Amino acid sequence: MTVPGNAVRAQLQRILQSGQFKSSELQQRFLSFVVEKTLDGSADGIKEYAIGAEAFGRGQDFDPRLDSVVRVVARRVRDRLAEYYRSEGRDDPVLIVLEKGSYVPSFEPHRKKETPVIAPADGASSAQPVEAGEKARVPTKADRRRGRMEWWIAAGLTALAALIVAIYFLIRPGPAPRILKYAQLTDDGQGKLGAFAVGTPAPLVTDGARIYFTEVSGSQVVLRQVPAAGGQTAPLMRELKNPLVVMDISPDHTELLATEFFRAIPDAPLQILPLPDGEAHPVGSLVGHDGAWSPDGEQICYADENHLYIARKDGADSKVVATLPGVASWPRWSPDGSRVRFTVQDASDNTALWEVSASGGDARPILAGWNEHPAECCGSWTPDGQYFVFQSTRQGRTGLWAFRERTWSLGTPASPTELTQGPVNVWAPAFNRDGSKVFAVVQQRRGELVRWDPTLQRFVSYLSGISADHVEFSRDGQWVAYARFPEQTIWRSRADGSERLQLSSAPMLAIFPRWSPNGSRIAFMGSLPGKPVRIYLVPANGGAPEPMLPGDSPQIDPNWSPDGNSIMFAALPGGTDIDAGQPVIQILDLKNHQLSTLPGSRGLSAPRWSPDGRFVMATAISQGRWADPAVRIFDFKTGQWSGLEKDPIDNKWWSADGEYFYFDKLMTDDPAIYRIRMRDRQIERVASLKSVRRAFGEMGWWMGLTPDGSPMVLRDASIEEIYALDFKGR
Repeated sequence: MTVPGNAVRAQLQRILQSGQFKSSELQQRFLSFVVEKTLDGSADGIKEYAIGAEAFGRGQDFDPRLDSVVRVVARRVRDRLAEYYRSEGRDDPVLIVLEKGSYVPSFEPHRKKETPVIAPADGASSAQPVEAGEKARVPTKADRRRGRMEWWIAAGLTALAALIVAIYFLIRPGPAPRILKYAQLTDDGQGKLGAFAVGTPAPLVTDGARIYFTEVSGSQVVLRQVPAAGGQTAPLMRELKNPLVVMDISPDHTELLATEFFRAIPDAPLQILPLPDGEAHPVGSLVGHDGAWSPDGEQICYADENHLYIARKDGADSKVVATLPGVASWPRWSPDGSRVRFTVQDASDNTALWEVSASGGDARPILAGWNEHPAECCGSWTPDGQYFVFQSTRQGRTGLWAFRERTWSLGTPASPTELTQGPVNVWAPAFNRDGSKVFAVVQQRRGELVRWDPTLQRFVSYLSGISADHVEFSRDGQWVAYARFPEQTIWRSRADGSERLQLSSAPMLAIFPRWSPNGSRIAFMGSLPGKPVRIYLVPANGGAPEPMLPGDSPQIDPNWSPDGNSIMFAALPGGTDIDAGQPVIQILDLKNHQLSTLPGSRGLSAPRWSPDGRFVMATAISQGRWADPAVRIFDFKTGQWSGLEKDPIDNKWWSADGEYFYFDKLMTDDPAIYRIRMRDRQIERVASLKSVRRAFGEMGWWMGLTPDGSPMVLRDASIEEIYALDFKGR
């Protein structure tokens, strides 16, 4: 029975206005397009390309082999049609049916199915007539039994053969993925943002013609772009009030998803930046530190602390899909939109790849047990979903690895293959539109120690320009201790560079050496693989580093008392740094091993003990968020805390005589080093940081002081550029 066109169009309007469809513009476009084409007699023109190019407005360059949006939307339309006719449309007069495997709908009258008539048990009414003169043979019971047995044997053999063939094609090893060649795309000498918010690198995203990325220019974070074929980099858009980090690009390539950059506050409002030069605006009320659009552009998966959420593209209907044992980042949707892979950083600073279905409730790690001390993160699927490429750090070097997907084993991947080798680091992989190239940052790290020259009003090379940060001089100025960059090992030498001695070694990562007042010992922060950061003590003349306290409780920022009998530090009851847990400042008496808590220090961190022992400066930060005032000072004479500086600061140091307190401010239009004159609390500007490209180390951008009070920083002399890697999957 044919359904009149006007009846079909009326039914289409009912469906489009229903709760299942009114919130999704793409699904409305899809259904309207295929229904009208069918009614107009143009069903032969309903192809995947036509839907993408015409209905979705992707234009003539739409390639269904690279962009799965039509298939994803069609699947959702089928599901929502079924749900509609089970609920709102159960009494509607017309059925619009979209069969699986087809984009052409059919139209039927919607009526209840009649109950089928059951034939009588004796089968008399269904017997077939026998031609005249033909003698009918009634099958015996043995005939029927033999026939059934032969049928089952044949069916079993057929099924077994099909199973064997299927297993062979599923488990046979395919060719290992590999990189064929490299091509450098940028040559601007600027740092590419290797860590933001929770420590994972800022991603590269592409619309096919351009690559968008976050760059460190001097001490400022800026958004830039470069042609996908290579060339001159250029600013992405007008100067922004707050520095932003690019996280993803929309499937239609018209918008960027971004969040504000600040190390101390990991979660901030998610923002959308319309291309090429639109005004940033929030995504509803969504707050997080990382996110990504679904393949059809209708949803956003985003991370907020240790939760992973999925919401509509306008920020509505947000729901938790995973609660995790650490901080989530780098969410990436599978090309079919069914799964999300992401990175989880646990309390021991391990990073691992996890996966969850888009419907939620089944989050689990992948590659479990593959690396003894997991350091995997930041992966991307090939556009066809056949391979997954990610970065892994082993023996201090970060490189790219890949594995082929195995859907037959519930998502368990094949053993990964190493794609990049050699002394350089390679990170932040992202595919071009056809999957033939991987865009990534290639890096060879090195720094140069520089100090501020007040006469020249610029930074100049210092201590022969060694590649080191966390540089501290002994009290008499004759010796210096430092952390080699990027190896993160502790060394000491005379101030002229002679009598150099290594005090820590791999696999321990060590930073922040602090001399005891008599110069006999050095306290520092160190972490072993799979363990949280702790404070260690080592003789200045060499020996085995010993933990300051037993157990595995995280500790940071050691400070010696003026008499050398105590060490003040920040204790973190359950996190890797100031972004996690509730810190408290404690003091260990080294003579009687008694531990005490500085009064009123709950929620404070990064203590700095004044040279005369009277004051303690600390930052007011808890659960990754700055308090007001941001910097506070404790007076042992009064036993009271008071506010010192309202705004967030970084790198706090007392001058050797205790007359000044130095710090830097980075997240401003004019980053600079300042000092507070303690006698009257006046703030003085000391040195500009706007033109110096600083190395980003384990604790971010470091600043220290020479014995005469001149600020020191580590200039980034790394080679850090974007490359295109030709990828061969099979």
